[in-house]
Amino acid sequence: PPQPSEKINGIDLVGEVLLSLRLLPTSQRLEVGLLKVRTAITEISSDCKILVSVYETHTSRKSTKYMIGQLTVGKEKSSEDKHWSLMMRSIRQPIAKWHSLLI
Repeated sequence: PPQPSEKINGIDLVGEVLLSLRLLPTSQRLEVGLLKVRTAITEISSDCKILVSVYETHTSRKSTKYMIGQLTVGKEKSSEDKHWSLMMRSIRQPIAKWHSLLI
């Protein structure tokens, strides 16, 4: 994992994300898979949450980006967090589940 004092181009490095990208031109889709996240934090606290935000950006207008939606997964009592509970009971096993993007 990265060390808290590391920098890339003068910016603090706080972690790394392993993504899987797949372009499907016939169906005009881009699939993005978040495979792993490594941070300088070595322990996961009991109130850990994962926040995912999805944005649409245009290369022709670099300052323009539109939020499509967000989701949060963590140790809470909501129905979305059944995924978190199942993951905690299934140590070392990948648990996949669709989540709703909300605005």
